[in-house]
Amino acid sequence: MPYEVSHDRRINLVRVRFTGEVSEEEYGQFAEFINSLPPAKKMRYLADISELKMPLWARRTRKLMANKTERIPGSRIAVIGASYVGRMFARAFSTAMGKQEETDFFKNEEYALRWLDGNMPTLKNTEIEEGL
Repeated sequence: MPYEVSHDRRINLVRVRFTGEVSEEEYGQFAEFINSLPPAKKMRYLADISELKMPLWARRTRKLMANKTERIPGSRIAVIGASYVGRMFARAFSTAMGKQEETDFFKNEEYALRWLDGNMPTLKNTEIEEGL
């Protein structure tokens, strides 16, 4: 499997690390996992895409994720390890899922977790370089 995923129920945190190429079928399996999680008032997602290869970003795959990730509403998504191109495509995903305001990008896990905890403002419109 080109991704590793875990869910810490104590703190409502889903960690996912994508590695290599992810097929549409594998993305569908990932979406099924997300949708199988117990409902939570506030679910947080930490996605490491530093080793992700681009075929994942095909239009059909973006559409599949947008249609299958029903549990994402009300949640924050922190993305780490995104290249410039990776950010572009991740923004397309978050827009397709209606999550562009709750998604942000970070260089490291420490800043991402602080943001997910609400201890750090969104970085989209700031100049906090160390967290980007």
